[in-house]
Amino acid sequence: MFPKQSSRQAADIVLVVLPESSIMSLASVLDPMRAANRVSGEVLFRWRLLSPDGGPVLLTCGVSIAVDGQFTAAEQGDVLLVIGGFNLERHAGRRFIASLQAAAGHFAVIAGIEIGLLAARPLRPRQRTRRHGPLGRARGFCANLSGYCRARRPVRH
Repeated sequence: MFPKQSSRQAADIVLVVLPESSIMSLASVLDPMRAANRVSGEVLFRWRLLSPDGGPVLLTCGVSIAVDGQFTAAEQGDVLLVIGGFNLERHAGRRFIASLQAAAGHFAVIAGIEIGLLAARPLRPRQRTRRHGPLGRARGFCANLSGYCRARRPVRH
């Protein structure tokens, strides 16, 4: 079963994966969104995988992950997630940090996963004035540790 286009706007997620990240960190972010799309039968989440240089990312397990392109200061979306791991100072240089800081205003939510980089250099997400939209305070939205999810209806076991 493939998700159909939702009548509601899908959340646009930008995931920046740094080299020497854990495959578990990446999977724990992607798989809940994939599952939500599948279970709902709608496209609730759209995501793009990016890297600082646009090239494949070598993870700590030795697997190389293809990405959709290079992260730039012009990126926009609802949620910006940066997945880090070992040797952040080597993989997140000044140019990348400057791009993160410049792009921060284009996102409503910014989060780091296994990354102290965001704590060391605070990024400021855009301010929302509307009550509706992908990350509005409208009923049906909730936050969780791996980003956010849409609380559509109770799950019955």
